[in-house]
Amino acid sequence: AENKKDQGKKKKKKNKLIQIDQKEFDRDLQEAEAEVSVEHKQRVQTAMLTEVCTMYFRILKHASKKKTNSTVLATVLKGLSKFCHLINVELVLDLLNLLKELIKPDAPVALTF
Repeated sequence: AENKKDQGKKKKKKNKLIQIDQKEFDRDLQEAEAEVSVEHKQRVQTAMLTEVCTMYFRILKHASKKKTNSTVLATVLKGLSKFCHLINVELVLDLLNLLKELIKPDAPVALTF
């Protein structure tokens, strides 16, 4: 009778350990999935920021070459002011060079706001 009690206790202990292991596994799995979703979100945000900045740069380059006033130039500059702190330093240097071209006295585009 004691042998059956010992076996019953061992089974209960083993089942409890299995449950604890399963809970730990589930928790680890949830953490891993959360990390993947954060990484995915960062990649998507980076891609979106790159596309937005690319459009802004294209507009600025086009405006610096044309001899007419660009109506979207003010909007582009406002947009860049929102996102400039998030973009790569090298891109900021390119942006500054473009802006220098736009504010030269003999610039083809008059900046009016």
